[in-house]
Amino acid sequence: MHMDVLCEWAHVPGADDDGLIDAVTLEAWVKKARKLLAEVGRGEIGDQKIGEILSAAVRQPDEP
Repeated sequence: MHMDVLCEWAHVPGADDDGLIDAVTLEAWVKKARKLLAEVGRGEIGDQKIGEILSAAVRQPDEP
């Protein structure tokens, strides 16, 4: 995984065209991405980029 991918990444994995997120898909993606990033010594920056994209996610109306 190249850092360019993380820097250019623009939507939440598991989200559909309306921004609705499939939690199971997202969780699986995050686990795999974190594992792969850690394996190449990019765990810390990877966590930061994952946090950035997740913080920009659209909250669903039924969430507190």
